[in-house]
Amino acid sequence: MRLRWMFVLTLVLAGSVSAEIRPSFNLHSCAWDATDIVVVTEGDAIDGEVLVLETWKGELRRGERLTIPELAAFAPEESRKVAEPWLRRDNDDVPKNVTGGRMVLFLIRENDQWLPADQLSKEMNVSTVWIENDQTIAFFQQINPGPSELVSMDMSEEQLKKSIDYFIDRQKKINEAIGWHDAERLASAIPFLYRMENADAQRFMIEALGDAGPGAVPALLTILGDESDENVIRALRKAGGADIAPKLIELLTQDLAFWKTAAPSLKPDWWNSDSLTTEKQYQLRTRYGRTYATLTALRELRFKGAEETVAAFRDFWRSLPQLGGIGNDQIGRECDVVLYELPR
Repeated sequence: MRLRWMFVLTLVLAGSVSAEIRPSFNLHSCAWDATDIVVVTEGDAIDGEVLVLETWKGELRRGERLTIPELAAFAPEESRKVAEPWLRRDNDDVPKNVTGGRMVLFLIRENDQWLPADQLSKEMNVSTVWIENDQTIAFFQQINPGPSELVSMDMSEEQLKKSIDYFIDRQKKINEAIGWHDAERLASAIPFLYRMENADAQRFMIEALGDAGPGAVPALLTILGDESDENVIRALRKAGGADIAPKLIELLTQDLAFWKTAAPSLKPDWWNSDSLTTEKQYQLRTRYGRTYATLTALRELRFKGAEETVAAFRDFWRSLPQLGGIGNDQIGRECDVVLYELPR
């Protein structure tokens, strides 16, 4: 799919000194984070005043008017120019400019304001899809370095809506599962849902479980067993509160065993080394993130029972230069802080 190729190009060229990753529309993330998704029209003037034509998510009604000041920036025709595509055939149905006659807005309702659903950039231009000749057009950074520009998504409006409907349905099922308030049932259902979702849906699920309280802890632990994700550690800390501290000690003990096996054969430049497979490097970096997140959670909890395990971990970490020298000894310093802040 074209969106994936644009992302690959951005990553490939991101190593340039002058490179800068610019905001791009992310359908998955916007669909999950939006409280409201609506089809609107600017009408005769592009001034940020839009009329709701259809509602795909949320409670807005047809005929309601919204004020989205950021959209007024597209009044000049030059700001609505559609860029030439990379890595695909030309499509004669794609116009030279978008009009604002039909757009899909991904919004977050906050008090009396409408905010963009894209949480990374907080920009409305990457929380909007323009529809022209049944072609969907949105802002992407096609290559890095390079600007964010309007580009065809190679997707019809019907296909876009089907994708959004799927995300909304999955979101509903996940929220229903969390709403059971049955820890055993949740732990059984969530991992299956988690594995079949994309990264943005997984992020939403982890955050929702973190907000769900102690009953979500077994489900988070099951996910952690599959993924070793630092975000899961943070969610565990939030859901479990002070009672999760012994489990965090257990996880840090597991990490110590992991590094004792994996670290001795590593070279000092293992973080960016070409000698490791991509899979192995990902495993090591992910485990590093989990370790650091576990230490951070223990620091926040100030759990006295952590002292022995954290001290042992720090001493081992600093005994190997290929570990203690990474990131100016970030892990070792976090161990120091955990120990310093423990109750005396």
